[in-house]
Amino acid sequence: MTESHSNTQPTATDSFLKNLRSATGPMHSALEANPVSASLMAPDLSRATYRRYLTLMGEVISFTEKTIFPAVKDIIPDIDQRLKSDHIHADLAALQDAPADSPAIFHPDEKEFSLPFAMGYMYVIEGSTLGGRVILKHVQDKLGLSEDQGVAFFAGYGTETGMRWKNFLSNLTNYAEQSGSGDEIIKGAQHAFAAIDRYFAANS
Repeated sequence: MTESHSNTQPTATDSFLKNLRSATGPMHSALEANPVSASLMAPDLSRATYRRYLTLMGEVISFTEKTIFPAVKDIIPDIDQRLKSDHIHADLAALQDAPADSPAIFHPDEKEFSLPFAMGYMYVIEGSTLGGRVILKHVQDKLGLSEDQGVAFFAGYGTETGMRWKNFLSNLTNYAEQSGSGDEIIKGAQHAFAAIDRYFAANS
C-alpha cells in the first residue's frame, strides 16, 4: 500500500506564517537588541529603567488602541479584551518612586493604515504580549514587583496568553487567506517593528 504524503504538504496558512516570520525576523531581532528593549533583561535592571520602558511602550500601545484597534475590530472579535493601556498606567502608578518623564508621542510615518497593514501591526503588538511572559519573571525577581503591583503589562492575559495568541493567529491567517492580502500584512508588520525600533532609539 502506497503511503499518502498529502498531510505533510504545507498549507497556505503554513506558508503565510513562515513567510511572515521570515520577512520580519531581522526587524524583530533589531528591536530586541535596541538598548531600550535589551535593558529589561539587564542583571542590574533598575526601577527607573523599567519605568522608562513602560512610558515609551505606553505611547506605542496608546497609538495602537486609538488607530489600529478600530480598524481591525471586525476581524478580531475579542479586540476589546486586548486593551493594555490600563495595565501600563497601573504599573506606572506602582513605580511612583522612580523618576518620571514625558517622551515624544509615538506617531509612525504611515499616513493611512489599510486593514491588512493594520493586521500586520497587530501581529507585532500581540506577539510582544506573548514574549512579555518571558520578561515577566526577570522583572519580578529584580524589582520585587507582582502582577498586581507593577508588572500587569508583562503579565499579558495571564494563563490565557497562549490561547489568545493562537486565537489571534487564527483570525490573522483566515483573513490573509480570504482577502489575499498576505504581502500587505507582512509590510504592516515590518513597518511596525521598524517604527517602534526607531522610536525607542530616538528616546533612549
